[in-house]
Amino acid sequence: MLPVNIIPQPDRVVQREGSFVFNADTCILAAGGARKTGLQLASLLAPATGFWLKVQSSSAAGSNLIDLGLDGRLKTLGREGYRLSISPERVQVRAFGESGLFYAVQTLRQLLPPDIYRSAPVGTLEWSVPCVEIEDTPRFGWRGLHLDVGRHFVPKSLIKKLIDLLALHKLNTFHWHLTEDQGWRIEIKRYPRLT
Repeated sequence: MLPVNIIPQPDRVVQREGSFVFNADTCILAAGGARKTGLQLASLLAPATGFWLKVQSSSAAGSNLIDLGLDGRLKTLGREGYRLSISPERVQVRAFGESGLFYAVQTLRQLLPPDIYRSAPVGTLEWSVPCVEIEDTPRFGWRGLHLDVGRHFVPKSLIKKLIDLLALHKLNTFHWHLTEDQGWRIEIKRYPRLT
């Protein structure tokens, strides 16, 4: 069995035999409020895998499918909770809110081989995730990181990378300390004397 290493550890994980393999024919089924998350998943997987998964609003029942959907019956999971069910034929994600779908996608990324985070095609690697049943709800409502750049200049690319890493680890708050009494570290053209 493939290992199940997820940060933070989900509330419930049940591992099954087998794995789901992503390939160029894998389709993402995402309608309504799930469509934005489906498009985001396709864009996150494309650089390393080398293929852009199709995102459709409807599909005939079949295999090799990632099914993302909102479910009003899952209110007890809250807006950031989700259910992720992976079988050899399909990946099914259900959440009460769009935030839950987003965090389920982050879990799915963590289940893939580490090369999924590369920004260029990897080659002949098999993109597979283990068959699991996961149900997760955040333990704390406020999960964040504080970055103090009050006395330092930090490149925009580093800030964007940091925010991506926060999202990957399901942190929902970025507290950014921009100023001290001696200076202001963000350019606002309307107030040039601040910088």
